[in-house]
Amino acid sequence: MLFKNIFSYTLIILSITCMIPLQAKAQATQFKTPFFETEKFKIYIEDSCPLYANICDNVIYTGINKKNQQKIVIKGNTLNDSPSYNFKGYSFINKNYTYTLSPSTDPKNLDTWTLTIIQESKNAAPKTVLQENGKWNYDKSDVYESKTYKFFLLNDCIEGNVSCKGMKMNVINKQNKRQIVVNTETMSRPSNYDFLGYIMTSGMLHYNLNLTFVTKPSLDVTPIKNASEKVFSEDLIEKE
Repeated sequence: MLFKNIFSYTLIILSITCMIPLQAKAQATQFKTPFFETEKFKIYIEDSCPLYANICDNVIYTGINKKNQQKIVIKGNTLNDSPSYNFKGYSFINKNYTYTLSPSTDPKNLDTWTLTIIQESKNAAPKTVLQENGKWNYDKSDVYESKTYKFFLLNDCIEGNVSCKGMKMNVINKQNKRQIVVNTETMSRPSNYDFLGYIMTSGMLHYNLNLTFVTKPSLDVTPIKNASEKVFSEDLIEKE
């Protein structure tokens, strides 16, 4: 039976990891295209914390001014509400300036994010020096999709290879717009190496894309140390 919403999923993961709130440090993986783009800036985000972690304290912001190509690199963290710790965007501090990236609150508008830069002062109230909406970049020709996630394979096997390791999958959480890159390998049947799908490793969990013709394609999440224990599952959405 599928979990009804992401909160049920979070509770299951909490019981496995015993981490409240879930938190991890990122291992940086930068996207080739900007994560987010406004009229004036191209912005790259490095956030490779585990998929189950809703808090990340080591996110890297790289902003490039389109006009003069000046670049700024800032370390920051995710923004999370309380007490649920739901993902609300990113925050970065550069001296007396705070850079905030926040997604649209409209669930039907996945593309729009807002860049806000606020100047702090000891002698005056905080001042908004820039606020620009822009487009969140992601490949809309997604490879696989479930109710909660979209999956984009970033590098494929060499032609002719059935079993592959060292692959990368870009995973997007459709509910909070967080996207990260996870290590991926193919699944194959030991007896004849028939392709069965993909295994993504993130934190202490395996995210299995089961793509066999025997059963309905699905996403199944299992602990790395106990693959028989399924903690989250949902069907993949069939393409028209």
